[in-house]
Amino acid sequence: MKRRVTLQTPLGEALQFHRLAGREALSQLYAFDLELLGRHNAIDANALLGQPATVAMQTESGSVRHLGGLVTRFGLARQDDRQAFYGMRLRPWLWLATRRSDFRIFQDQTVPEIVAAVLGRYGHPLEQKLHRSYRAWTYCVQYHEDDFSFVS
Repeated sequence: MKRRVTLQTPLGEALQFHRLAGREALSQLYAFDLELLGRHNAIDANALLGQPATVAMQTESGSVRHLGGLVTRFGLARQDDRQAFYGMRLRPWLWLATRRSDFRIFQDQTVPEIVAAVLGRYGHPLEQKLHRSYRAWTYCVQYHEDDFSFVS
């Protein structure tokens, strides 16, 4: 059975979906590796890196599953006489927090306030659905940890 798969990137129709491999796990950041087809071998990686992209695929039940993320890797893999094959990796925006480490001191703040301060600088919305109050920590230190490890 052939399933319909579409790709949305800032480049519009310049790239077509060919193949997908990935991994998802509880409490881990997903990564999806895509093989894409292009008509030429001159697509500028800078036009995609750090930009959002979405793969929409039809499931066996007929519903559509969307896999979205930021393009964290992109490049020409190979080419033949007819087309160019590109590789792309999609990761969630939270993956950016694994790339920055820091030394910070938080005083008299709750855990939700600390998490908002650490992740707020990435420019993506945080949704906190909290049902109780949290105590303020007198002193909390992020000591040369990446932001993702610190808030995890």
